[in-house]
Amino acid sequence: MNLIEQLAIGIRFLGLERILQHIPYAIYRDRIEKAIPPVPDTEIKPGKLVSHKAVPSGAEFVFENAQLEVHFLKADLVRVTWTPGALPIPYALAGTTYEPVQTILHDTGMTLSVSSDVLEVFVAEDGGLRYLDKSGNLLRSESAPTRKGNGWALESRSFADELIYGMGERTSSLNLKGGSFRNWNKDPGGAYKRGDDPLYIGIPLY
Repeated sequence: MNLIEQLAIGIRFLGLERILQHIPYAIYRDRIEKAIPPVPDTEIKPGKLVSHKAVPSGAEFVFENAQLEVHFLKADLVRVTWTPGALPIPYALAGTTYEPVQTILHDTGMTLSVSSDVLEVFVAEDGGLRYLDKSGNLLRSESAPTRKGNGWALESRSFADELIYGMGERTSSLNLKGGSFRNWNKDPGGAYKRGDDPLYIGIPLY
């Protein structure tokens, strides 16, 4: 569908007056988006682990190029924060108060981890993370993250029978496993088809 066909459909369903009202907003939106600086191509890994220490409800780890905080909000709920960089807005946690959690920092000389009585997070020398339950079952495994600009990219290995749902409005099947999706809200311009991405509502939760 070309631009003229899209405009004709818009006028038919919304009317010319309403279409004209949207033009100033579209110009303003495009100007704002162009002002956003591009993400640098330089990728920075955390580097080697330099030091670590126990803190209330968790532990802090210092790497050559990064800092990591592992904070237990509850015994079975952990928040992992990598810095430097812009911290994400905690939509899912806003307005919630958590009681302190009893945690232990384990350093055997070979492995390093911080645990509650039901969950243990292992921290590798390069920043990779593994999450295990109290029975030793692997729940999640993450490679060392990569920093680009003010953001961090995380990679985790999914299980063969694992299904992935969420991420807001997407033009794919409900199970998103195997797909690639961008967290950005964008007006598709009146019409979209299966596989178009991103759309109106991108939600970084799954």
